[in-house]
Parts: sequence; structure tokens; C-alpha cells
Amino acid sequence: MDYRSCIPSQIAYPFLSSLDNKELSMGMVSNPRTRVGAKFAKITSPKDEDLLDLGEMFAVIVNGLPYYNAIAKNSEISKYQPGSLAAAIKGDPDFAQIARVDGELAGFCFSQKDDGLIWLSWFGVSPKYRRQGIGRALLAALERRARSCRSHKIWCDSRTDNAPSCNLLNRSGFRPICKVTNHWYGQDFILWERYIGY
Repeated sequence: MDYRSCIPSQIAYPFLSSLDNKELSMGMVSNPRTRVGAKFAKITSPKDEDLLDLGEMFAVIVNGLPYYNAIAKNSEISKYQPGSLAAAIKGDPDFAQIARVDGELAGFCFSQKDDGLIWLSWFGVSPKYRRQGIGRALLAALERRARSCRSHKIWCDSRTDNAPSCNLLNRSGFRPICKVTNHWYGQDFILWERYIGY
């Protein structure tokens, strides 16, 4: 699939769709299939044959982000290409989750275990499928992962100038921990956390 046509005008990092925290905390968003219009999205772990499309989708989304410098974009894209993804999944089968609608890749979530916590590395939804529940389903899958690992918290970062991400993280139950200046790739970030309890 050619994702070059999917370059968004704005996307959050990590991109989180709006989420009803009451639904999530009550376990109402626990089915790995989410209705998208008249169709269903299925959340699964990627297979080897998915990794090329997944790496391409990731690269197109990151290249379209206005918040990162060229060094950041090149470095991050190199971390999430088929070979790197395969190695990460081999070490942690739940590292990546993907959303598919009618077989088409619609979104992804990369996370890793981090000393008893879950680090949400990247999260993305194809522009074609935004605001249709894909983000909610991926985030619910991430929470299930955290609970299965007996983690009590998910944490992540966003660029300080990424207002869409900051707004979405706030609405999704994340709270800012701190601002770090001149940090990764010489850029400013906000660290976020979301307690899920255990």
C-alpha cells in the first residue's frame, strides 16, 4: 500500500484519539474489534508480512509531522522499519499492535516494558480512519497490555509545541509530569503519565 497519499496536515505524537475515560476504566472498550462506520476495526499483533506496510506508514506519518527536526525524523524512522520492528517483536511479542479495517492497515501502537511501567513510544492512525474509534481501540489494547504486565502506569512524551497532542493526552486521562528542554534531538518535550491502577 502506498501511504505517501496519507500525509496528514496535523497529527499528534503520540497520536491519541479522544477517549472516554469512564468507558475505558469501566472496561467497556475491551473488545479488540471496534465498529468503524458500517465496518469493524480489528486490533492484532502484526505478522511478518505486515512489517513492510507498517514501516512505510510510520515513515510517512513521521515525515509529515511539523514538530520534529530532520535529525529526529530520520532517527525515529530508522528505529521502526521492518528489520527493527521484527527484532522488537521477537523480544516482546506485544511491542506492536495494529488496527485493520477490511484488511487495510488503519493504525498502530508501539509500546515497551519500562521497569514496571509501559512506555507508549508511538501511536498513529491513518488520516482516512481518524475520529472513527481506531485510536480508542488501540489505546484500550495498550491498557490491556499494561494490565497483563501488571503495570500501574503508561507514560509517553509529546513535543511542547504539539498542541493537538497535548489536548488529546489531557482528554485521554494523561497528566503532564514535567517539561524537559533541549532534550531528545535538542528539542523541548513534555513527559506525560496515565495511571491505570492495578
